Amino acid sequence: MAVAARTSRQRRPVAIVRAAASERIGIGHVMRCRSLAHALRQRGWTCLFAVDSATRRAVAGLELSDFLVDLDDNPDDPSVLLATWPDGVDLLVVDHYEWDADREVRCRPWARRVLVIDDLADRPHACDVLVDQTLGRTEDDYRGLVPSHCELLLGPEFALLRPEFAERRHAALTRRVRMEKPRRILVNFGGGRQDPVIRDVLLAISAMDLDADVDLVLGASEADLLSVPQPGKIRLRVHPRTPDMAGMMSAADLAIGAGGVSTWERCCLGLPSVIIVVADNQRGIAAAVAAAGAAITIDSRGPEKQSEIRRALALLWTDRHRYAAMSRAAAAICDGLGTQRVASRFSS
Repeated sequence: MAVAARTSRQRRPVAIVRAAASERIGIGHVMRCRSLAHALRQRGWTCLFAVDSATRRAVAGLELSDFLVDLDDNPDDPSVLLATWPDGVDLLVVDHYEWDADREVRCRPWARRVLVIDDLADRPHACDVLVDQTLGRTEDDYRGLVPSHCELLLGPEFALLRPEFAERRHAALTRRVRMEKPRRILVNFGGGRQDPVIRDVLLAISAMDLDADVDLVLGASEADLLSVPQPGKIRLRVHPRTPDMAGMMSAADLAIGAGGVSTWERCCLGLPSVIIVVADNQRGIAAAVAAAGAAITIDSRGPEKQSEIRRALALLWTDRHRYAAMSRAAAAICDGLGTQRVASRFSS
């Protein structure tokens, strides 16, 4: 695989993506990098993902859509990448919470430019471009953490979404304006394993006796939940992870999900949502989106999760003005064109 890529290096610039996914951390890092890789390929780049077996298991279909460099032996040792690409690459893309300036500096002898994707602003980086799509993020948050020459691309304006979200945006927003009342709820927590949270969500919806269709979209690590029993009176459809999340979100009237990458997908389509925070790194994102009026936020560790979910749903289900205001606020946050804005920084 690597040999073929080095041959193509004579004709096209090469980008290596180091991103990770697993049952514990979910698949958001890899999914946003896949969006960027797609845009770079359209601009003449060859993009390869350097991943380990845990990532391949967590991200369904990765081997069908991306060239891979296997990193099962010490996957986060930069010397492994150096040995695989001794002639160097044009761009290293890092989307990994365990990477910082130390590892990035060690990649400098073979990576001509380094792009870091982050949403924590909690450690130094040695990069040329840094993308942080968090709402409200400012340059001050990275002061002293990146080199003076680093270009900072901050906020949902640079959210790395697949092109189909922008393509469906107008139709989705128009449908929400014309909608008389909500009927369809989308439940999706990405690729991480969230069985207890999913159970709480389904029980809360069932207890409300709503006239609702519920679509539960599962990640690759949750395949055994396909046989989840249908609680109460809700009309539940359980889907393995679908490649058409833009279509699912466009058809939904409300969403319940985590506060990761899918937050910006929901915003792009003006989809009012209940964000259930399932990881510490999601708290800042969820709080900012809620403060903007684009979502209602619930902590998964709270003792009254089911009652909080019921209250949030009842509010959006019955208050048409609140629903419309939340849809407008969400749509104002993200237009879905961030991937092209980032890719435009890298000419072929």
